[in-house]
Amino acid sequence: MNRPALVAGCVLLPLCLFLARAAPGKTIYVDDDATGVNTGSSWADAYRYLQDALADANDSEKPVEIRVAQGTYKPDQGADVKARDYKATFRLLNGVTLKGGFVGCRAPDPNARDVERYASTLSGDLGGDDPDVNDPRDLLTSSIGPNSDVIVTGSGTDSTATLDGFTITAGYHYLDPIRDSWDWDRLPPPAEGWGAGMNNRTGSPTVIACTFLGNATTFSGAGMCNAEGSHPTVTDCKFVGNYAVRGGALANWNDCGPILTRCIFSENVAGYQGGAVYNHRSRSTFRDCTLARNMLESVHFSEGGAGYDEESTGTWTDCVFIENAASLGGALYSRDDNSLSLLRCTFIGNSAGTGGAIYGADRGDSFVMTASTLRENSANGSAGAMYLWGFARIADCRFSGNCCRGSGGAAVVRTAAFTNCLFTGNRAFEPVRGQHSIRVPTQGGAVHTGGSIEPLFFINCTFVANRAAWGSAVSTDKFTEFRSCILRGRAPLIWADPYEPQPQVAYSDIKGGWLGEWNIEADPCFAHPGYWADPDDPNRPGDPNDPNAIWVDGDYHLKSQAGRWEPNTQSWVKDDVTSPCVDAGDPNSPVGDEPEPNGGRINMGAYGGTAKASKSL
Repeated sequence: MNRPALVAGCVLLPLCLFLARAAPGKTIYVDDDATGVNTGSSWADAYRYLQDALADANDSEKPVEIRVAQGTYKPDQGADVKARDYKATFRLLNGVTLKGGFVGCRAPDPNARDVERYASTLSGDLGGDDPDVNDPRDLLTSSIGPNSDVIVTGSGTDSTATLDGFTITAGYHYLDPIRDSWDWDRLPPPAEGWGAGMNNRTGSPTVIACTFLGNATTFSGAGMCNAEGSHPTVTDCKFVGNYAVRGGALANWNDCGPILTRCIFSENVAGYQGGAVYNHRSRSTFRDCTLARNMLESVHFSEGGAGYDEESTGTWTDCVFIENAASLGGALYSRDDNSLSLLRCTFIGNSAGTGGAIYGADRGDSFVMTASTLRENSANGSAGAMYLWGFARIADCRFSGNCCRGSGGAAVVRTAAFTNCLFTGNRAFEPVRGQHSIRVPTQGGAVHTGGSIEPLFFINCTFVANRAAWGSAVSTDKFTEFRSCILRGRAPLIWADPYEPQPQVAYSDIKGGWLGEWNIEADPCFAHPGYWADPDDPNRPGDPNDPNAIWVDGDYHLKSQAGRWEPNTQSWVKDDVTSPCVDAGDPNSPVGDEPEPNGGRINMGAYGGTAKASKSL
């Protein structure tokens, strides 16, 4: 008789528990313009200080959401903190979400939210007396009154601690070895961390749509510093105009694994390593991020204008590096058995003394780059785009219009395998020297290699209009193999040390010809070759010997009567001729993704074996 009642009870109890868990948690309101009783229970009665709301949230059942109206909030404001206390900080809490960007109590709809229009600012300028600064390098000397050491702390948190929609600015963390009884070379960092905007030590908070602006520290990670196993998730954030000795915007120390998505790093400055990002023994992941105009303060010793990796694993996907600058590695610097992986990344206009975009310092480094573009990067010394001393695997990449005042217009490598890569309009100019100094001819308009016995491979690569004194395409002093390649330009295209193994060239189209199996010398019939243009008028031809000449790139798909891919229209078109390089590559190489009809044999050049290879009759 009691069975139906027992069944009903078994069903209802879990349902009640589900409903309880699904119910929204407590909401606390903060508005510095509020004039009510300031209990945080509504916009009218909102707390005026964020510290009071955090104290309330700490004592409340989780989850809790704190809504913060537009205005400026400082860590030394609130019932339980002391005014002008530079050690005061906003501490994130597990199960608590801080949301900024609300219009607040003075609007008809106080819950209207726009993080840029209704900025909620967490400021470390405790005295409100900091002057405006245009150059991040001036941040260390511009502070007048006390500033917060660390504005936000996420140490000891997990992903349920959320900071969403704030501007974090004017943190100033001065670390003095004597005052803080701390050794500069000691690891781990001191308990309060190294950053100024936000510190996470063994903490993994979630950070969304925040701007880290104008923070400074005398050590690392002025915007955000992660240490000792911190794994924050950072999405849609901006790091602008921060300064540190290492990692102007972001630093990761010891077993950290941050994931950054759709973030912007611009105009950050570091003393000598990592203008924007510094990684030490960590695993960093960057997705769809932009790093622009970051730089290093030191003129003679600076590494990694945008990012510096040491004993770390760095993964960059769909990222863009624009006009970053350093002595070594205008965009990225890697060392000490570092592992660096780049997928669909773009490097434009970066500059350095060596390695205009990328510098890999050690033989133990692992470097993999796929489907990436390096364009118009420059070096005052060697390696216009990249200098790599470890083993490199580079596939489906484009090197265009890079230049240097030494050897390796696009790249200097020790040992590498280039597959389906395109080198166009890269130049190695003679270095500027004194009147009576020895002028050493430049080598490798596209690629220069030397200093080791490891081999170098070019498979299905295209070289067009690159320039250097020796080897307008490639210069080498080791075993080098070209297979299914196209090389066009000024002779000699390949320069090899006569006392070392000579290059092996097979199934390739090389201007001027080359002895070897199935090599040809014929017009490859490119769709639209690029050209040198006058710097004042891109429509007029230019002199490639003029350092200011502009390289206007072209389309290097092979013409075909059966069908050629047209990238501008994203369609297949037919030509009135077919390139002799179609179906002329290595017959032992797989056809791969070449579309039908493909003749059963791979094409020569950068598109051979790919889905955009020209079709066969």
